[in-house]
Amino acid sequence: MKKYKAKTLLLSAFIAGMVGTFCLSGCGKSSAAPISVTQEQSQTGQAKPVKIAKLSMESTIISPFSESAGEQKTVTKKIQAIIEPSTAKNASVDWSVEWGEKQNGAVTDYLTVTPDSDGSLSATVTCKQPFSGEIVVVCVTRQGKYVATCTVTYAGQPTEITLTGSTQETDGAYRFGIGNTYEYAVEMSNPFGAVGEKFNDIAVSVTGVGQVVLGYMEHFQAQNKDKWYDTSDETVEYDSLKDTLISDSFANGKLTIKTLSAVEDFYRGTGRMDGGRTIFYEGKFRSYVTDCYFNVTLTERNSGCSKTIKIMYDPGVVTGVNMSQNEMEF
Repeated sequence: MKKYKAKTLLLSAFIAGMVGTFCLSGCGKSSAAPISVTQEQSQTGQAKPVKIAKLSMESTIISPFSESAGEQKTVTKKIQAIIEPSTAKNASVDWSVEWGEKQNGAVTDYLTVTPDSDGSLSATVTCKQPFSGEIVVVCVTRQGKYVATCTVTYAGQPTEITLTGSTQETDGAYRFGIGNTYEYAVEMSNPFGAVGEKFNDIAVSVTGVGQVVLGYMEHFQAQNKDKWYDTSDETVEYDSLKDTLISDSFANGKLTIKTLSAVEDFYRGTGRMDGGRTIFYEGKFRSYVTDCYFNVTLTERNSGCSKTIKIMYDPGVVTGVNMSQNEMEF
């Protein structure tokens, strides 16, 4: 890699998911880290009117890998150069990539940078395949030849989380029966089939979506009738009840979800009155305000790669089988 003469000032730049790793698609945000940006002097030794102040990489996804038959799978991210001063009339730049240290093979077989248009401050960095060592993205101003660099390495960040289990998604949701345990093998992947070993720190969270009405009800056993008191009705978030309805855990590459009970069976407290003839329920489920379901999110902490699945309780799902008798004799 050729050396760039540096003036005394070392400018700061920010890159999300690019220094130390190439952040693959679908991985969400990652923390910013500084990279070195250098600027050249003119041959006369005088300061030049335009310089690159920052070179930054967006952490959001620009495009996932291609799945077209016969088309190369790639991962892309956007990179942005910021010129100083902001009033500069000639803010055009040129982009290129080069090996940080000499490697075998053409650098563009592994990484390319493509400006949005001729001289654009925005460009797309495309990773074509895993590589070792470092690749440097170079940005040079057309006026003054100031230089900014961004160092790229491949760490094998995952782009997708896959769940494998007996119950699969149907019409956008996993439909579970009540009182069951569901287990799924969790696998990390990326377009290149080369996920780094460090990307195995999975966190699981559950969020309830929707609202229900809870109220006070008395059940008269002799008449087998219920009486609701409308003034006690309150609307609550489904999420506030999740701990009694669902549980989740992750260990040894396996996600486990237990459906504990149905919201229709929920109540905060109960007791007896009238000598035991009447049972009362406080904070008992009365009705739905909206459709209710759970979002279960798996996040790989080191990369930010995540997957969210929608879980709906379905009373029509078979949860077991019994026979009328355990033994038979002739």
